Amino acid sequence: MTVAFRAGLPAGLLPGFLSLVAAYLIGSGSSTRAFALVVGPAALIWISRRAENGLLLGLGLIMCVPVSVTFGLAQLDVLRLAAFKSLAGVVVLLARADSRHERVHLTLVDVALGMFTLMAVISWYATVHVHGAFMSSLLYVVPLSFFWAGRLFGAGIRNKLRYALAVLALPGLLSIAYETFVLRHPMFASSATYQWADRVGTLFRSGGVFIGPPSAASILGMTAIVGIGVLPYQEGRRRSLLRICIAGSIVGLLLTLTRGPIVGFVLGVGVYAVASAPTMRTFFRRSMASRRRSGST
Repeated sequence: MTVAFRAGLPAGLLPGFLSLVAAYLIGSGSSTRAFALVVGPAALIWISRRAENGLLLGLGLIMCVPVSVTFGLAQLDVLRLAAFKSLAGVVVLLARADSRHERVHLTLVDVALGMFTLMAVISWYATVHVHGAFMSSLLYVVPLSFFWAGRLFGAGIRNKLRYALAVLALPGLLSIAYETFVLRHPMFASSATYQWADRVGTLFRSGGVFIGPPSAASILGMTAIVGIGVLPYQEGRRRSLLRICIAGSIVGLLLTLTRGPIVGFVLGVGVYAVASAPTMRTFFRRSMASRRRSGST
């Protein structure tokens, strides 16, 4: 019998130990902590391989996991955990010697967000320190990691992230459609406190995995616009899948019956069409020319 060793330990020792600890936590009622124990190290290893994986994982958490879910602590909800994953990707990107991130030229938006972060630190330092004040201040500014991740990654990676964001809207659409046409009540929120429930004189409005119709409509409207922007750069099956996801985002947006995000989506598409008209004309001319050349050969 042979036993494989890695770094002086049997290869199966660490997974076995983690499995035992996870089983103990599940048995004691701490299933969320057990899940974090198993998934957390695997996520960090995955992020360390490619920096953009942190942002991908963060986007996946936001788009596919209800925002009411917490991981061990009441303050560690899905949105903050996703921000920490994105921050881990930024750290990996800056720490790797062979990484090629874009050179950031400071803009007014960068300066404004820097001042916002500085004011949060000054506010924490100047006030009386109560228990948990530092963590509360940290969680207040950590979501800015999404902005800095987008600024540091190159254009090629940003297009991949936009494509992933548009595709990740599909689970949200399915949850909204299931609540609207099958359940007729919220699946991830309490029916007793749900503001958009089917009561006398009101119509049920689904929020799906996003908990409420306003947040669902806002997110799906943005993912549809992002998908439209990245559609010309896709080909084959990826292009077909993206078209389905864009159409699904628009359908989900309409199912929420939320007027503000619908108007915002229409205006956003109009602004995008005007701003990108020269680029789109050049793109379509080149694609038609390449098709003619391929047809002639």
